[in-house]
Amino acid sequence: MTAAVKESKKNKESNKKESGWTRAGAVAGLLGAAAAAAVFILPTRDGRDQTARDNPTPSTATRQNPTGTPNPSRTGASNERHLAELPLTQGGGAVRVIGGRDLSMPCGSGQSDDGYRQIEYELPSPYTSFTTRGTASGRADPEAKVGVEVFVRARQERSDRTPRVGTIVLQADESKPLTADITDARAILLRITCSISTLTVTFTDPRIGR
Repeated sequence: MTAAVKESKKNKESNKKESGWTRAGAVAGLLGAAAAAAVFILPTRDGRDQTARDNPTPSTATRQNPTGTPNPSRTGASNERHLAELPLTQGGGAVRVIGGRDLSMPCGSGQSDDGYRQIEYELPSPYTSFTTRGTASGRADPEAKVGVEVFVRARQERSDRTPRVGTIVLQADESKPLTADITDARAILLRITCSISTLTVTFTDPRIGR
């Protein structure tokens, strides 16, 4: 083989090597670029991309209430109170609480010193209405009656003045609604006056409201 032929073959092999290194470098460059791009778009475990994780957007609650103040619909005072929850200031021995809300009052003996039964509850703040349902039950003559009355102690009046603001009359096994306006009252009184001692009056869910 002549020297010229050997030199030509050597140059071809050198060119092949350089071409291979060039292709390998191009492939490596593409792989490097793809890896760099993956850093920015590869999803995290919580499903967000890297950019979103590094720059979180405000939560829905923050956007709706940026000041962080509580929702006023959940912090307001209740507009109703059950009478059984209030302080009982008179007649503790004349009433029994049933089921946490209802009140049961037996009739008095009818003697001169036990002509009626009365209970009194102190109101924690001003309320405007009283609502309940009164029911008379027990063994009695069909003509036997029970008078049910609601009185209040006004905030601006003398403590001994208790105007009547509501009343109903019940016969045995009879039930009626009872409502009263208690605006400006600081206490509410329930009184039953019976013609016979065998009856009991039950107040169903007695409550005050604004």
